[in-house]
Amino acid sequence: MNRIAALLLALTFVCPPASAKDFLASAAAAVTNSYQTRPQDAPASPGIDVGFSNGNGQGAEAIVLKVIASARASLLVASYSFTSPTIAQALVAARKRGVDVRVVMDKSQRSERYTSATFLSHMDIPVRIDAQHAIQHNKYIIADGAHVQQGSFNYTRAGAKSNAENVLAIWNNPPLAQAYTRDWQIHWDHATAY
Repeated sequence: MNRIAALLLALTFVCPPASAKDFLASAAAAVTNSYQTRPQDAPASPGIDVGFSNGNGQGAEAIVLKVIASARASLLVASYSFTSPTIAQALVAARKRGVDVRVVMDKSQRSERYTSATFLSHMDIPVRIDAQHAIQHNKYIIADGAHVQQGSFNYTRAGAKSNAENVLAIWNNPPLAQAYTRDWQIHWDHATAY
């Protein structure tokens, strides 16, 4: 059985078949986009990118994808709600480039109708569930121990298309990345495997 068939079978237990098929179709389409399969260089000097999901300036999701595409060695992700096939597929593309990708999610992702946790774990990306808090509401990515993406943006279609959300990418700031990495490690250590 190929990976897509195995994933579809697994998803039918997590969500209705139509939802699983829709997600896989979206994810398959997303992987063909060049911005996800080809790495991009991070800016050479310190800087900040800002994006909003309401159309003001560069889009929030585009900045998240830029941070993921910039990674050469590691991506540490902390997420609350994660249902975006576009972002999930970008993480898979990074993993296929040899990037160490690890994700910590909120406990709600065990019971949501659909979550990217299933997809990512079936694509050999370690996922852990943090149930130590009322809500694990963090939404950030640390790339290569030097760059941080953070903000209110949930990694969801609604976050990209319907909600008013924001993203900051802070480039080339290792001390900030270290602070976020310390926080991420605390959640990773007390979380359990998905």
